[in-house]
Amino acid sequence: MRIAVALTALAALGTSANADTVTFFTPVGAMSGGQQVDASAYITTGNGTVTISLSNLLTATQVRSIAQNLSDLSFTLDTTTSSGSVASSTGTFINVNDIGSIHGAVTTASSTSGSASNLIGWVLANSGGNYELNGLGALASPAQTIIGGTAGSFAAYSSANSSIDGNGSHNPFVQGTGYFVLDIAGVTAATDISNVAFSFGTTPGSTVSAPEPSSLVLLGIGLLGLVGLAGRKLITA
Repeated sequence: MRIAVALTALAALGTSANADTVTFFTPVGAMSGGQQVDASAYITTGNGTVTISLSNLLTATQVRSIAQNLSDLSFTLDTTTSSGSVASSTGTFINVNDIGSIHGAVTTASSTSGSASNLIGWVLANSGGNYELNGLGALASPAQTIIGGTAGSFAAYSSANSSIDGNGSHNPFVQGTGYFVLDIAGVTAATDISNVAFSFGTTPGSTVSAPEPSSLVLLGIGLLGLVGLAGRKLITA
């Protein structure tokens, strides 16, 4: 089952989602298909482009099921309603399969789509200003979802079940992080990013919208203020 998870967000070096770079995280304790999930999206807007570093933050030993694999990122852009495309995409591809006595052993792999060996077969679609970077129903679906672990590592996925280990339709996986450059006319560094959600697994599911980044920033400022007050009380006591 693919489940979208609400996010927390941090604006990089600023107090607004209008900054050219914003990082989004799944909340602590997020679950998909009864399994732990942990992911981040580092999104940079520029002149006609959106660059995304999409990471599955689970370690190899935390991976148990395909329900934990990243398969979709949805978001809203406020300055454009134009259609876009995936201009480039790169990642480290692996197969996971038993080798001798090693359960969940890792071997290197190549992309099963496109002309480049490391092209990730995800597609971009939009409805107005709402965009979906989708790994399902795409060029290589249901393969090329983003699995946890460090890119380039050969640490075994020792806890993986049969939806990961030796599953031919799900191999190859993108290991750790996928990098995407999207061409979208009208985007600028001031473009606001909102309604961000990750999806996991290989069956489309419902989407849960993220908290608005501006609200989270105000909450953070409030918390910092409380910390400052507490500090002054300690000093003057």
